[in-house]
Amino acid sequence: MSDDVLSQAEVESLLAAGQAERLRLTGARQTGCSTAGEATASRSPAAFAASRPGAPPSDMQLRALQEHHEEFADGGAGELSALLRAPVELRLEAVESKTYREVVHSLDAPTCLTRIQVRPLGAHIGLEISPQILFPFIERLLGGGAPTTLTERRPLTEIELLLVSRITAVLTDELVRAWSMIADLELIEDRVECQPQLARIVPSPEGVVVLTFTATLGATSGAMRLCLPRVLVDAICAPVGGGRQADEATSPAPGKVNDVVPGQPGGSRVQLVVTLAESTVSTADLIGLRVGDVITTEKNVRSPLRVDIGGVERFGASPGTFRGKTAIQVVDTIERRRNAS
Repeated sequence: MSDDVLSQAEVESLLAAGQAERLRLTGARQTGCSTAGEATASRSPAAFAASRPGAPPSDMQLRALQEHHEEFADGGAGELSALLRAPVELRLEAVESKTYREVVHSLDAPTCLTRIQVRPLGAHIGLEISPQILFPFIERLLGGGAPTTLTERRPLTEIELLLVSRITAVLTDELVRAWSMIADLELIEDRVECQPQLARIVPSPEGVVVLTFTATLGATSGAMRLCLPRVLVDAICAPVGGGRQADEATSPAPGKVNDVVPGQPGGSRVQLVVTLAESTVSTADLIGLRVGDVITTEKNVRSPLRVDIGGVERFGASPGTFRGKTAIQVVDTIERRRNAS
């Protein structure tokens, strides 16, 4: 039975039961909680987490951050290599949850910590490049040869600050690209500080996520760190931001699936098809199609993807990745579109 494909009528019953169960859970939250509890239950898990700066990110959020920023490391290495005209390696080493006070105390001084504004969130992130690798980067930008292994411990000059801005621009552009599938954000350099205490990304007691990278140029290596506030973590990890709470809030009670489709175990298969876009081409173009050719469509890049269940359009979704695999996030339902129109 586990290999059976559900019929269209069974799919309809299954979806209707899921909707009824969600309504039942919502009603239970509204009637069974106090006034303060009602205000909390009506908010999404991501919004609730954002309102508690000290709340640590979930394990799923940390894993999602690791995946997004491994992609950033690959792209950033390529962009830095092009900028410096020399091979650069950038490798993600750790993703950690800390308080901002702990981050500041762990950084050397002087260093190079750039405060970057995140629009439209109104938040800031921090990008620290240690002198061990920053000065070899600058030396390459100035036309130098093989980087020296000697580390200078001094504040940056005005010319060096201008060169740091070029390096920062390359990295922030790559960050925006890495986040573009899940959040439409703009990064703008605010200022560069040599003393970490002066940057003030967030208030000292608040929680942040620190991503530590190792950058390598020739025989020289050094650390780069990204400091992300919780509000940004929730924004770029929205698909998994709810964690266990979101799963509990939207999952039907045990046994409901089998009640809807008698005799069908939970392992029955339902066909789900996601359509990226549709287009038509001429026969001549089709015959001449080669590897590397680009086919354009009329579909806007921001438009939801079509999700069909059992051959019927049911949802709209946005594409992305999860644990290194292609994934979608449901962002709309056909019923909601019909009601809105």
